[in-house]
Amino acid sequence: LFNEDEINQFNDIPEDAIINFIKLSQNETCEINNSDIFYIQFLAKKYSVIELSKNITDIIKENKNQLIFDSLYFKIKTLNNKDEINCSISSFSKDEINIIAYNLVNYINDDRIFSFPISVLYQILSEYSLHFQGYNTDDDNSIEKDRQIIDFLFKCLDHYGREASILFTIINFDRFRRDVIRKLSRNYLNTFDFNMIGPKLLK
Repeated sequence: LFNEDEINQFNDIPEDAIINFIKLSQNETCEINNSDIFYIQFLAKKYSVIELSKNITDIIKENKNQLIFDSLYFKIKTLNNKDEINCSISSFSKDEINIIAYNLVNYINDDRIFSFPISVLYQILSEYSLHFQGYNTDDDNSIEKDRQIIDFLFKCLDHYGREASILFTIINFDRFRRDVIRKLSRNYLNTFDFNMIGPKLLK
């Protein structure tokens, strides 16, 4: 299915994606997972299955919001090296970043998000903070969302290490400041870059 240059890019392609591509190419019906649809689109274009390629592209366009996370994941996952990733990041539209930011709590428990470079997470969290953290609401839902975002940031520290410290400069931690500092001091003293947080957490 893949040439030598593509093997590393697609070494973890789901088996279902290959099976469903073959079925669809033969005009059979099948159920496609969101995570497979971009692999099928790639294969349809690669092998010039024109009608299938057009149909899959139309489905993606019609369901852009629902597929945005899978789309970004696919773009990043299938790049060969850091230079290509950095180039691709610059091509992500503000709309793509905003859609994920507006629905961030729905994505932070999906481990695929840890394939996103820090620069992309920084953009997403910046948009999230801009739109959802400026109102200081004390309702239970808002507090729980903030708690989930904080837990996510600590997971970023676990995954990315010191590089993830910059993400803590974005989010407003007023209601959890003591808890965050205590956890950073106790568990991440040798990981977290305390120069990053400035007065936001220490005041």
